[in-house]
Amino acid sequence: AKGKERQWLKHQATGELDDAKIIDGLTGEKTIYKRRGELEPQLGSPQEKPKRLRLVVDVSGSMYRFNGVDGRLERSMEAVCMVMEAFENYEEKFKVMA
Repeated sequence: AKGKERQWLKHQATGELDDAKIIDGLTGEKTIYKRRGELEPQLGSPQEKPKRLRLVVDVSGSMYRFNGVDGRLERSMEAVCMVMEAFENYEEKFKVMA
């Protein structure tokens, strides 16, 4: 949901020589290289795309058959409705697929 950005990843064991780490290389440091890569977004950065939430519900024939005994299909429907209603005002943060 958060965008990744290509940046220089420093302190790498392979890649291009980092000019700022030349002295560290002379002293025996192994991580003196840098590479281009996708840097993970910082914690707390704003969300760009909605997170996708998928609900998987059992609606098989056995659920229908035993619904008269213990009401399992009705309870499942109520639970799904409750979850869908909970995400009602959060369309910009979550995309719910049932």
